[in-house]
Amino acid sequence: MTLKIDKGLKKRPVKMVVFGQEASGKSTLATNIGGDSLLLDCEDGSAYIDTNRVEIKTWAELCSAIMELGRDQHGMKTIIIDTADAAERMAVNYICDQHGKDSLEQFAYGKGQVYLGESWQKLMHACDDIAKHCNVIFICHSTVKRFSPPDEMDAYDRYEMRLAKHVLPLLKEWADAIAFLTFQQHVVTQQDGRKKVQGGQKRILHMERCAAYDAKCRLPGVPSSLPVDSVESLQPLKDALEF
Repeated sequence: MTLKIDKGLKKRPVKMVVFGQEASGKSTLATNIGGDSLLLDCEDGSAYIDTNRVEIKTWAELCSAIMELGRDQHGMKTIIIDTADAAERMAVNYICDQHGKDSLEQFAYGKGQVYLGESWQKLMHACDDIAKHCNVIFICHSTVKRFSPPDEMDAYDRYEMRLAKHVLPLLKEWADAIAFLTFQQHVVTQQDGRKKVQGGQKRILHMERCAAYDAKCRLPGVPSSLPVDSVESLQPLKDALEF
């Protein structure tokens, strides 16, 4: 066997996740940074966004759309799945219908969650086919979960994607970048000693993990945090999505 050795950076389409609180502008942000984009709307939330869209109502429709886009991207540079948690609910409904169950809890020995993970694994493989030709961005809502790291004495709360335990690690491992979108806030101490939160209007996109939230970025030249209310500040991320 003769090894084909590459050297240096290799420019390719980006696999990305943007998650955050409701109404923080996740979908709009994804369409702004992705260039010519197609949004697969799984929760009927894109009506007020000026973008190309396909309305998705079932898990079967989503899988069919993803497979078609793996063969033909219809001239798009970015495919957006909005949202991952809505898609997960579709997958749960599909699995329950297929097995005559009302919920995943009715499966013995946690088999329902295993079926859910297997379904998402297949979806991730199909998304890889799209990512050979254009960017793929998943949108996801956030939730606050209790986190107990093995090297710490106390547990603490942190933001995580609102996904099941058999789905979350698959999406995190798949992504080149995970961005947490939130509102910038700071705590001030008043004269009486009480603390008060101020701010909450400017939005920040965090690209680096910390104790409060999950994030990661394999993309060179992208800062650890970017204000999203400025076109100029988002330019490094837009440049990273060019291929």
